[in-house]
Amino acid sequence: LADVSPAVLENAYLDLRQGKSKSGKRLSGTYVSDINKKVSLMMDHAKKNGYIKENPCKKADVPKIDTPEKRALPAAQIASLIDSLTPTEPMECGVLLCAALGLRRGEAVGLSWGDVDFEERALYVRHSYDDAGNLNVPKTKASNRVLPMPEIVFDALQQRQKIQIAFFSNYATDLINR
Repeated sequence: LADVSPAVLENAYLDLRQGKSKSGKRLSGTYVSDINKKVSLMMDHAKKNGYIKENPCKKADVPKIDTPEKRALPAAQIASLIDSLTPTEPMECGVLLCAALGLRRGEAVGLSWGDVDFEERALYVRHSYDDAGNLNVPKTKASNRVLPMPEIVFDALQQRQKIQIAFFSNYATDLINR
């Protein structure tokens, strides 16, 4: 840890920006800035425990945040997107759920039929997949929620379920009748 200087960090950040990353892709200034924040937390912990005298991240030049702020699509574009989707297609049904209910990608992928209540017209968000493919419970209480199903979502999920039942009826009839 004592060998990690501001210059070492700056060179590492420059390498990441130029594509010397695990993926081989150039990382954005925003991503590298986030890496710096995590390294800084570790260095603060090392300083607190007496492993180093000062945090080198405090003196390193960090790339500027360069990712543009995300903007929501205007309502007309969302409506047009939803109208163009075919809910019987798995990916398009997922996009419809995200657009109509404001779900995150991981939340949509983490849904199962046990999370859908057709009688109450409610969808329960109880799990989410992370980027590593792990199914997790939501990080916050606010993420664990019940959403009312608008008609378009209700219809889409009913169509999708019928397609799945038809497909799996050829392979696992004992599972379908549960």
